[in-house]
Amino acid sequence: MDGEPRKTYNFFRTVWRSRIVLSGMSTHTHISGSQLWAVILAGGEGSRLRPLTQVIAGDTRPKQFCRIFSGRTLLEETRSRLAPVIEPERTLFAVVRDHEPFWAKEFDGVRRAQVIVQPSNRGTTAAILYALLRVAAEEENATVAFFPSDHHFGNADTLAGAVRSAESLVAEHPHSVALLGAEATHPETDYGWIEPGRALGGSFGHPAYLVNRFWEKPERRVAEALFERRCLWNTFVMIGRVKTFLGLAASRVSRTLKAFQLMMGKAAGRPDRERASELYRTLAPGDFSRQVLSLSAERLTVLPLADTEWSDLGTPERLLDLMKRSRLVDKRLAQAAIAAHVA
Repeated sequence: MDGEPRKTYNFFRTVWRSRIVLSGMSTHTHISGSQLWAVILAGGEGSRLRPLTQVIAGDTRPKQFCRIFSGRTLLEETRSRLAPVIEPERTLFAVVRDHEPFWAKEFDGVRRAQVIVQPSNRGTTAAILYALLRVAAEEENATVAFFPSDHHFGNADTLAGAVRSAESLVAEHPHSVALLGAEATHPETDYGWIEPGRALGGSFGHPAYLVNRFWEKPERRVAEALFERRCLWNTFVMIGRVKTFLGLAASRVSRTLKAFQLMMGKAAGRPDRERASELYRTLAPGDFSRQVLSLSAERLTVLPLADTEWSDLGTPERLLDLMKRSRLVDKRLAQAAIAAHVA
C-alpha cells in the first residue's frame, strides 16, 4: 500500500476516528429496515488450546464454549455483540454434532431451524457453504454476515458500526464481499493479511477500500513487509450477498458446492441427517480463506477497524496475554492457566 493509496488510507482513518469521538453516540441500535442475516461459525475443535481450556472449563470443550471473560462463554459474548445490529431471529449457528453437550444449553430459546448441526468438523469451507444454502432457502436475495464465535473484539461499538457500514457497502456494490480488517500491531504469520488499495467512494459512512491482494498466513519475511506497509489483519468477518458468496464458491470450490447443493435437494430444503452424514464422510477439510478469499482479491473490499483490540485467541500465548491484561478475568483462573501452560 504505497504512495497515494497509503495517504488516502491514513486520511480516512483519521476522519473516521474523529467522527466517532465527535458523535458521542453509541452504535448499539438496530439498522432501520435491515434485513441482514448472521451466521456464527462455532464448529472449531480448539485443539491448540486444549491444555488451557481443560484447566479453564474442567473438560475438553472447545474455547468457544468456555467462560473466560465476564462469566460468559465466547459464543455468548459474540451473540451479545451482534444482537444490537442483527435481529437474533435472523442469526444462524454452525455447530458440530459431537459438541452438543456443550452447545445445547447455549441455545435455549433459539429456534431449532437456526442451528445448523454438522455431522463433523470439516473446516470453514463446509460450514460456510452449508450455511449459505440454508440462508438462500429462507431468502434467495439475502445479505449475510459471517462471524467467528471465538474471537475477541475490544470495542463492540466499533464492530457494530463497521458491520452496518459493510451492509450499506454491499448494497451499493452487490458483486463484492466486504471484509473487516483489524489494524496490525506486529508481523503475525498466523493470520491472513489484507492489502487495501484504492478508496471506495460512497455513502456507507466508513472508510472502505478495494483489496489489492490477500495473503493467508505468510512467512515471516512477507509478514514483516506487510506490517511495514500497514496492511490489515483479516478478522474473518465477512459481509456480502448470498448470491455473491455462492458465485465465488462456484469459481473456486465448485465440486464441494455442487455436493452441498445435491445434499440440500432441488428445493434447497433442510437435508435429513443421513444425507448430511454421507456427504461429510467424503469431504476433505477445507479453509475458506485459503481456498476462496486468497484467490478472489478482485471481488473483495475491506473496511479497517480503528481502535479496536482484536485477537483470534488461536494460540495459548495470545489467550494468556489477553487474560493477563483483562480486568474481566478471574486472576486465580489466569494464574492456573499460566501454570498449566508453563508446565
